[in-house]
Amino acid sequence: MNTPIRRLALVVFAMFTALLISTTWIQFVQAEDLRERPGNRRTLIDNYSRDRGAILVDGTPIATSEPTNDELEWLRRYDQAQRYAHVTGYYSFTYGAGLGLERAEDPVLAGTDDSLFYQRLSDIVTGTPASGASSS
Repeated sequence: MNTPIRRLALVVFAMFTALLISTTWIQFVQAEDLRERPGNRRTLIDNYSRDRGAILVDGTPIATSEPTNDELEWLRRYDQAQRYAHVTGYYSFTYGAGLGLERAEDPVLAGTDDSLFYQRLSDIVTGTPASGASSS
């Protein structure tokens, strides 16, 4: 093999190696940071694709999720909003879970809390759509 072809092969090999390293770095090292960025629309839409658990007061739901025919599959509805707003807080597409029980119980309501592992496992096995747990 002559020298120019060998050098070209070495440069191409170095470029493929650099490409492999950079994509691996993005997919594995920076993945969490990219997913948690505030403007990440995919994460926000994913949060609205599952039924968020209800907030209960004496067994009566005061915050529930209702299905829609939109890109945001579930929207939050607050019964008696004037009465319980200071306790429930809010759940917004722009601001996420803010204040009150919506923020404090966010992992449970969203169904991502570690205590719901077995429920998520049974949902996967049975094919049931993921949903959050109720909080009181």
